[in-house]
Amino acid sequence: MKGSNQPMNRSSCGAIACSSTCFRGHQERQEAPQDAIDRSIGNWDFLNSLPVGVFRLNPNSEFLAVSDRCAEMTGLSATAVPGQRWTGLVHPGDRATVEAAWQHALATNSPFQAEYRWHSPAQPTLWVLGQLVAQKNAQGDILSYVGTITDITAQKQLALKNQQELEIKVANRTAELTQINQQLQAEISQHQTTATELRESHALLRAVIDHIPDSIFVRDVTGHFVLVNAAIADYLQQPVETLLNQRIDQIFAPEVAERFRSSDLKVMDTGVATTWEESFRSPTGTLTTRLTTKLPWRNTNGDTIGVIGIAQDISDRLATESVLREREAQLKRDIIERQQAEELLRQQI
Repeated sequence: MKGSNQPMNRSSCGAIACSSTCFRGHQERQEAPQDAIDRSIGNWDFLNSLPVGVFRLNPNSEFLAVSDRCAEMTGLSATAVPGQRWTGLVHPGDRATVEAAWQHALATNSPFQAEYRWHSPAQPTLWVLGQLVAQKNAQGDILSYVGTITDITAQKQLALKNQQELEIKVANRTAELTQINQQLQAEISQHQTTATELRESHALLRAVIDHIPDSIFVRDVTGHFVLVNAAIADYLQQPVETLLNQRIDQIFAPEVAERFRSSDLKVMDTGVATTWEESFRSPTGTLTTRLTTKLPWRNTNGDTIGVIGIAQDISDRLATESVLREREAQLKRDIIERQQAEELLRQQI
C-alpha cells in the first residue's frame, strides 16, 4: 500500500470490504480510535492483490493513502497523494456532478456511489465505479473514509459503442422511414390527383352521354343495367338511379325483353358489333322504331363482360320518309294522269 508518512505494511489505507465489520469490533473494545482503525485494515498484501483500487481519505476528503492497484489505475504516486482533495482528480466534465453527490453523502451521512471519469495521466479516459464509506469511532465520530474504484472503462466503451451503433441504426431507420413516408405522401398525392382526374373524367363523360339525344346503355352478362343516360331514362320515364341494376325483364314486356336478351347474347357470343331496326312499345305504351347498335363490352383482359348499346329513335324519320314516299307516288300518279289527258287532247285536235 502506498502512503504518505506511514509504512506500507498495515497503517496507511482502508477498504470498504472490511471497514464496517472490523471497525465496529474494535470500537466496542474502546480502543484508541486510530489504533483501532489501523488494526482493522487487515492484510495490506491482500488489499494490494485486489482487482479494485483502494484508498483512504481524512475527514476533510483529502487522500491519506492509496493501494498499489489504485496507484496503477490512476497514475497517483505516494508523494502526490497526501493533502489532495479526491474530487479534484475527477474528470472536469464529471467533477461538478460528483462533488454534488459527495456533498449530499456527507450531509446525509450515507455511503457514496457513482460512475464517473477519473482525470488520470495513466489512461486518457478512465471510467470508474467509485464507492466511499465512513469509518467511525464508538461515539460515531468520523475518523476517515475508505473508498474503492473499479475500472469500468471497457463496459462504458462497449456501452458507448452499442449506443453509437444503436443511434446509427435509429438514424438510418429514421431516414428510411422518412423516405418511405415521403414516398407514401407522394403516392397519396398522386392517388388524390388521379382520383380527382377520374372524377372529372367521369363527370365529363356523364355530361356528354346525358346530353346525347340517343339512348345509351350498358348491360352486364346477366342482363342488368350498369349504365344508362338521361335519354333512355326519359324514354322509360324512370330515374337513372332506379334503372341501374335492374334486369331488362323487370322493365320491358316479356316478349320485348326476350328479344333484347337474345340480341345481347348474340353480340356477346360472336364478339361482333351489330346494327338493326326494331319496333316495340315502351313500358308507357308508345310504339317506336329504333336503330340500335350493340357491341361487346370487354374488360382490360379482353374478356366479354356485357354489351354496350346506343339506340336512336327513328320513328319520326320513318314517318317523314313514308309521307315523302306517298307524296312522290301521288306526284307520279298526277304526272301520269296529266300526260294521259294531254295525249287525249291531242287526239281530239
